[in-house]
Amino acid sequence: MDHPSHSEHCSCGHHHHNTSHENIFKKWIITLIIVAGIIFLLKPFIVRQMLARSSSYYSYFLYGETARICKNIIFIDKSNLRAWKMLGYAYRETGDIQKSAEAFEKAFKLNPKDKGAIFDLATAYYNKKQYIEAAKYFEMIIENGPDKTGSLNINVLDYYKSSLAMLEKCRTESGQNFPSEKTSDEKH
Repeated sequence: MDHPSHSEHCSCGHHHHNTSHENIFKKWIITLIIVAGIIFLLKPFIVRQMLARSSSYYSYFLYGETARICKNIIFIDKSNLRAWKMLGYAYRETGDIQKSAEAFEKAFKLNPKDKGAIFDLATAYYNKKQYIEAAKYFEMIIENGPDKTGSLNINVLDYYKSSLAMLEKCRTESGQNFPSEKTSDEKH
């Protein structure tokens, strides 16, 4: 008795069965790519919404929620300067000076020219009583000269003047005169 070989007996069924699995797999991959593309396109919108929510939580003194949202933003976008700064503010408000300093350090590394990031980092070191390290960052701001006012001549925070004052506090607290070439009076 001659039995048909496995390929003769099942060739049609197996072929359709494999094709069916291949089609399902292809559709699954295409769907995954489309979903990933949509998430990628929506990422800036999602991050903006999350930043707004974290700012709202912060304004209502809900610092734990602020930190949670900022960590989620950072998970989505590790280079989001505002999220790192807001995370630093939340940690500072809860008294976690070390984590606050780490968040501000990350913000500074993302944009070393951002006066706000430099000032926040310097203040974090000051709060940690690391006055010499704090002075280094206050000096960075001072070296760039006075802040320029906006079109309405409104300064929410004058980093230059604030850095001058904080540098003096660092000198007083540490008992050291830092390498500033000019005194505060000469820089005005």
